[in-house]
Amino acid sequence: MDARSVERLEFSLILEEVASYALSEEGRRRLAEQGFFTEVSLIEEELSRVGAWRTLIARGVELPSSFPDIASLQTMLRTEGTRLSLEDLCAYMLWFEALMRLREVLVSSELPPLSEPARMLPDFSGEYELLSRYIAFPPEIREENVPELRQIRQRILGIQEEIERIAYRYLHDPSYEGVFRAAVPTQREGRTVLPVNINFRGRVRGIVHEVSSSGATAYIEPFEIVEQNNLLVQEQNRYREVVERLLGQLSQRVRARWAEVEYAQGVLGVLDAAYAKARYGAVHRCVAPARGERPVGRKLRHPLLGEKAVPVDFAYEEGVRICVLSGANAGGKTVFLKTLGLAVLMHQFGMEVPAEEGTVLPVCDRVLVVLGDEQSLQSELSTFSAYMKRVAEVLREADERSLVLLDELGSGTDPEEGGALSVAVLEELRRRGSWVLVTTHQAALKAYAYATPGVMNASVNFDEESLRPLYTITPGVPGASYALAIARRMGVPEEVCRRAEEYLSGRGQEVSVLIRNLLAREQELARREEEVARLKASLEEWEKALREREEACAVREAQLRKEGVRDLREFVQEARRRVEEAVREVREGRREAERRAREVVAGVEERIVREAERVARVQERRRPGVRVVPGMRVRHVRTKAEGVVVEEKRGKWVVQFPTMRLMLEAEELVPIDRGEGEEGRGPEVVVEREAVRGVPVVLDVRGMRLEEARRAVEEWLDRAVLAGVREVSVVHGTGTGVLQKGVHDLLRAHPHVERFQFAPPEQGGFGRTLVWLRQGEGG
Repeated sequence: MDARSVERLEFSLILEEVASYALSEEGRRRLAEQGFFTEVSLIEEELSRVGAWRTLIARGVELPSSFPDIASLQTMLRTEGTRLSLEDLCAYMLWFEALMRLREVLVSSELPPLSEPARMLPDFSGEYELLSRYIAFPPEIREENVPELRQIRQRILGIQEEIERIAYRYLHDPSYEGVFRAAVPTQREGRTVLPVNINFRGRVRGIVHEVSSSGATAYIEPFEIVEQNNLLVQEQNRYREVVERLLGQLSQRVRARWAEVEYAQGVLGVLDAAYAKARYGAVHRCVAPARGERPVGRKLRHPLLGEKAVPVDFAYEEGVRICVLSGANAGGKTVFLKTLGLAVLMHQFGMEVPAEEGTVLPVCDRVLVVLGDEQSLQSELSTFSAYMKRVAEVLREADERSLVLLDELGSGTDPEEGGALSVAVLEELRRRGSWVLVTTHQAALKAYAYATPGVMNASVNFDEESLRPLYTITPGVPGASYALAIARRMGVPEEVCRRAEEYLSGRGQEVSVLIRNLLAREQELARREEEVARLKASLEEWEKALREREEACAVREAQLRKEGVRDLREFVQEARRRVEEAVREVREGRREAERRAREVVAGVEERIVREAERVARVQERRRPGVRVVPGMRVRHVRTKAEGVVVEEKRGKWVVQFPTMRLMLEAEELVPIDRGEGEEGRGPEVVVEREAVRGVPVVLDVRGMRLEEARRAVEEWLDRAVLAGVREVSVVHGTGTGVLQKGVHDLLRAHPHVERFQFAPPEQGGFGRTLVWLRQGEGG
């Protein structure tokens, strides 16, 4: 990639944010050193890793929080006999632990782009177990696992106690009153000494280690403590020798795996870099671009603008490799040019891009950018000179594998010469087959795009009334500059603007009017296309709904017909059997034969009447003008249960009954007309018919406020206890759970409640609580 173009597009700012998501220094180094991919297979391989990480992140798996940086320690271990410090070995221990945890997560993920390289990571569990046996974090030696150190530590503690005992004996001896400057001993060069008033230095026999800067205090080590201090120093030296020997052994164990650690660092760098890219993609709602023959942007956003970025749809037409983008100043041309350049760089860095599915980007060997502010004061170049110098550099490198981004081509010089030069530059890039996006105000370039195969016009849209950019792009139509309109808005005197209009040549005015007319026509066509698409989608939805309804009706009709035939067949068979029995009995001369025959006939007539009533009910349910809607109270035809319609789902109606919710066909439901005065009634206690001594065994508090329900339940429980009722139940529903919790809290605290639990599913489940009252509590 062209380093200057990468810098001008500010890709480093994106890379900086990506690196902040990495778990390890290996990942950050990989991001810094990676470079851009120019082969499709390498891009797809990296994007597959990023996509797998996106899947794993969405699962919410727990990953190591970080990896210590062991790069400098690896360099040290190259030297034979290197002994690492306690802190260094602790860093290796934490690195091994994090790597093993990451390996376990990735292998178990069953995502091949991550699990396969993770399986190739060396197993450092032995090294981790060894280091963690002797080292704790924060860095310290685990003395309990080193018997020799434990023994030395015990001797050190004993000596320190003896030194402290002797020191405090001196300090608290009444005969030494006024001799010491402080009531506690102190340390000098690791030895315990006593702070003695300089005037009494002869009273304490011992070694003077130091005199304070004021000359008022002498720090003396009494001869009685000297021997103990010597013993202490000896044991401390032994302790250090054992520790150094242990650290040397552990260092050699780590050094033996040096090459494998180096390999693991490389794998970790690749995996962690992909993880950082995936985190960036998740934060910025990115997608992986698809492969295709031409660039297409679906809701493409500038990655550095954050929430301020306006999504833009854009596509190169079939067979086109050069796009001339024109339109008003401040209309967003340069922003889109940079957006496209950054999207291509991100894609070839193995990253997803801030866009929606369907975005397609070319794969290039280089991205070449020329922006409109190439002026160089140090080189004493004007804006135009610096711009053309950069164009010359681009022309030396551009080929069919290049994306060339030219901002404000042809500006900064004579319009006619600038236009001619710009056309020549584009023609050369067309000859080389480069992908090109050029922003311009040059009429010559707009005309060139109209007349040349492989070149297209496009415009950034602008509201002519409010003079504000719309941040959308219309392909196939050049954009007007709206220079005079903007000048008026910015406060340029009207007289100046009118004079400018007079100076416009007739041809130029005609071109400007043509462009505006084309743009208006394009916008009107786009509006009509959107309207047609919306109507088409609506019709397709209606057609689908009608088709599903017809299928459902056909299925139901077949089912009813099948049920009717079966019922009729059974009815006829039963009637035939009973008639035959009656005939047989008549033949046998039984006395009751006549009566039985009459009963059979009466039964047939009754069945016919019932069937006629059932058919009438079905016809009544299907009468025109009656339909089921959400919120309607209905009765189930077969069970006679009453409920409320909640919603329609997959061609059926969800109905909430008192203890359960069912999905039913509309034909199975009959609307219930509310009686007079039923509307507006507040919640009421609903009881089952069963009662004991006038006390209902079931209390329904649904629809009540919490306090109202608590009072009702409390009063009802007292009545039940007095009536000697043993088992009762409360219907509170599920809802938000407030009533359920309030009722349970009351039951838990009630002195007459022995126990309570939710009802079985067939009796109401979590919407009903069964309660057992204590026996012998009531009258």
